[in-house]
Amino acid sequence: MCGLVALLYKSKSALKITAPRLQKIFDQILSDSQSRGKDSSGIAALTSDNNIKILKDAVSAAQLIHSTPYRDLMNEATSISTSTASSIAIIAHTRMETHGSFGRPENNGPIIKEGVILVHNGIIVNYDDLWKDLPHFKRQYEVDSEILNVLIKDAFVQKRSIDKSLALIKGSYTLLSLFDFTDELLLATNTGSLYELSCKDSDGNSDLYLFASEYQFLQKIIPLLPAIQDHKYQINVIATNKAIFINTKTLERREDCCISVSVNTTQLLAPAPFKRRNQDLRLWNNGKSFQKLEKLLALEYEKNQTAISNLKRCTKCILPSSMPFITFDKDGVCNYCHNHQPRETRGTKALEQNLAPFLSHSKHHHHRPNCIVSFSGGRDSSYALHYVKKELGLRPIAYSYDWGMLTDLGRRNQARMTGKLNVEHVLISADIQKKRNFILQNWKAWMKHPCLGMVPLFMAGDKQYFYYLNKLKKDSGIDLVIYADNALEKTDFKYGFAGVALDSKVGKAYSIGIKSSLKLLSFYATQYLTNPKYLNSSLLDTFSAYISSYFIPKDYLYLFRYIFWDEHQVEDTLINNYEWELAPDTKSSWRIGDGTAAIYNYIYYTVAGFTEHDTFRSNQIRENSIERTYALKLANEGNRPRLESMLWYCDTIGLNAEEIVACIHGVKKLFPVVSKS
Repeated sequence: MCGLVALLYKSKSALKITAPRLQKIFDQILSDSQSRGKDSSGIAALTSDNNIKILKDAVSAAQLIHSTPYRDLMNEATSISTSTASSIAIIAHTRMETHGSFGRPENNGPIIKEGVILVHNGIIVNYDDLWKDLPHFKRQYEVDSEILNVLIKDAFVQKRSIDKSLALIKGSYTLLSLFDFTDELLLATNTGSLYELSCKDSDGNSDLYLFASEYQFLQKIIPLLPAIQDHKYQINVIATNKAIFINTKTLERREDCCISVSVNTTQLLAPAPFKRRNQDLRLWNNGKSFQKLEKLLALEYEKNQTAISNLKRCTKCILPSSMPFITFDKDGVCNYCHNHQPRETRGTKALEQNLAPFLSHSKHHHHRPNCIVSFSGGRDSSYALHYVKKELGLRPIAYSYDWGMLTDLGRRNQARMTGKLNVEHVLISADIQKKRNFILQNWKAWMKHPCLGMVPLFMAGDKQYFYYLNKLKKDSGIDLVIYADNALEKTDFKYGFAGVALDSKVGKAYSIGIKSSLKLLSFYATQYLTNPKYLNSSLLDTFSAYISSYFIPKDYLYLFRYIFWDEHQVEDTLINNYEWELAPDTKSSWRIGDGTAAIYNYIYYTVAGFTEHDTFRSNQIRENSIERTYALKLANEGNRPRLESMLWYCDTIGLNAEEIVACIHGVKKLFPVVSKS
């Protein structure tokens, strides 16, 4: 996702804010907004000579702010003391790459097309269809945001409501736009991910507007604003599905209506192109064709199938003898089945009772969000967002943490959910390029000495999820966090391969106890000392992940402790109500937005003969949700190699797919394989 910022200010305002103070305010909001995206940043500013000047580059907002071109443009845009202009108008963008490489300047915001200068946060999933409906416009860029410029310009030309044009969008959008043909700022959102700070006098007029993607970004800068009699600062969320125009000269605002293109009053000065950064394009060559890799995986899968199917398995569930710490009784039933505690679903009445104390504090703030929903974009968190908004009637913020391994499919499904539900989406973006480089370094270490116990290291980068979730909880002042973990998805075997035996009772995610946490730390320490390649620049990030996973408080409301998780109901709701997208390389709807799942499950299946699909289906058997024969069928389907997803992973990280596959195939297996003669 991305961060949006805008400033409108009357030069003759009673606030008398100096140019340096305005710049400081804008810089701080823009800097805070880079938590939503660091791949590129840019601004568009109305200057004193009535030009719109644009600056953008494939750098973070912090880097842009400290650049000479940025400072020069901000000085020019805010130099109101000698200016004949009646106001200041600036919009800005911090980008996390989704559609279109950030190595190509035309894909980065502000997007310039048809006299529309636009910054956009969100993902438009039906942009191909929209382009077909607008054949008189030429598509030029890779980025999905380009269609917004065209929809808006077409609405002006056709004298059609902007709201009607934007209603054609499937997915999510929040946008700010300046124009070279009308003196107005347009703002619109279908998620509510846009907040407005205004300073209104006793007549309700405002000489200052500040806009940002998150409430706390604006709240933090209020101390920088001057206190003045008869003026009051207010922060409000922008209503969904209701475009607003603000005149950049007078700061008068109006709601959307049919309007024709006016006579050009502003000259657009496009930015000079910057040199393309090849390292940012991340176009990696795997060296071999898709067909050859497909054949390699198929041969290995076929070779292992007979041996895996002959593994001794629990007669009740489907866990094989290669499962860590497994034992069987005289009837062939495993210890995991004997120790299993059935789930307790507390019911909706208990849920309402637990929600009541949180909601009583927010009943006087009818337009503010009153809860945070943990939102990975997977099926369980997507269903939880639906349930919280539609069934419980709450006003959620959807929270996500993108560390670089959320797939485009996952992002599109997030956009479908937040767009249709009109839910604000706070997505914290890590330094994605750095995170991916950490994964690359740890793969190089793992390939030197492959070990199943170290496979979770490839997923360590996402564990700061909890740190930023708790930070959002504190910054927003929202105490209620709803977490959609599924107790059936516990994967104790990942700890087992590290020599840590957990209590096999189904419980909360990441609750393994102090003793087990320290034993796990000891295992990792031994691996690091015996394989120095793990002592790389990812070390601090990995330790941070460990602390975030096991020692940060997780005082959340766990939704599926109260309502029964039903796989068919979850899938039917998402697919039929939200057009939820499934992956082309698997029949399962589980983990399809997680870019790491295909590769780590391939490791576990190839070496140990089972994956998290086996443990998940086994838990379903124990809960009497499915029969054993059907569970085996589903596990076998889920365990098939997902080549497309594996190639995406290798391309994204910068790994040679053929080398990775060869390394995995060479690891000593935990089951006997009989060679065909």
